[in-house]
Amino acid sequence: MLVLIVACMLAAPVSADDAYLGTPPVTELSGTVNGGVDVLFCNTWKTTNPIDTDDAWANFTLEVNPANVDMQFAHLYVVVYSGNMTANYEGTETVEMYRNGGNAVTLADAQPLDLEYDPETGTAYNTTVSAPFTDLSRVTSDYVSVFDVKDYLTNQDIDVYVQTTNETGRFDGRIKEVKLVYGWNVTSGSSGDTQYWVNEGHDPMTKYIGTYTDNKTWFNGTTDPEEFTAELWVDYLASASGTYTWNGNAITPTVTQGTYAGLGYLTWTDEQQPPYVLENNVLTYDRSGSWYKIITAVFTLKETT
Repeated sequence: MLVLIVACMLAAPVSADDAYLGTPPVTELSGTVNGGVDVLFCNTWKTTNPIDTDDAWANFTLEVNPANVDMQFAHLYVVVYSGNMTANYEGTETVEMYRNGGNAVTLADAQPLDLEYDPETGTAYNTTVSAPFTDLSRVTSDYVSVFDVKDYLTNQDIDVYVQTTNETGRFDGRIKEVKLVYGWNVTSGSSGDTQYWVNEGHDPMTKYIGTYTDNKTWFNGTTDPEEFTAELWVDYLASASGTYTWNGNAITPTVTQGTYAGLGYLTWTDEQQPPYVLENNVLTYDRSGSWYKIITAVFTLKETT
């Protein structure tokens, strides 16, 4: 009986959607910085499908100049639409990051997007990709590429160029979003430590859901200062934001909405609880329309005393 209990405790949820399986976000990056954490979002969707090839630019201005701080982490996310939830059309993606107006680094060079997604087995991964890739996955019609770009952030203005091609079938190739999550330390003038958690996944919530309980992501191991500012970002793929709770309290983030992707943001202080900050915190997510997918959730807790 003890063995069975332990096994149940260790079993990780596979998906919140029992019709189209995916992966709820889990913590991939966590720690403490004395500078800050920021999330930047760019809507890159084109209304018209150009057929055979597509491209998009994402332009970011960082909150700080990387030359003047110590960058601790930076993940870049690129989402490409394949054109069909289950058909295995094939394409490629090339991703380049431009710095100082012309100094380019190639993050992906005609990377094949050829994963076979099966709704009954869930998220398809390319396990052969190498640095700066940290992850390449497909769930339903979307590919999510994740890159470690900490060492490539050398100035405050960053331009990301994405190009896709159709190789077989009717691979769509339009780019839904490009997003950057980064954190830094400062050598002087710190206003307090910031704990951070970056949760990554690829989890759909569709209108075909039956009974489900796994539509949640955890931020565990917080230390609760007497006075703090909390920040929460939720990145999703949908034409409208979803519905959320934080430790059982309904929350409504402020949304920056793109065409088929968006970024929700919520901040609160110790004086504004609830939503309460606990040692272990859970965010639940659900669709508000017919389709919704969560990609990333970022939580920070900054000490203000």
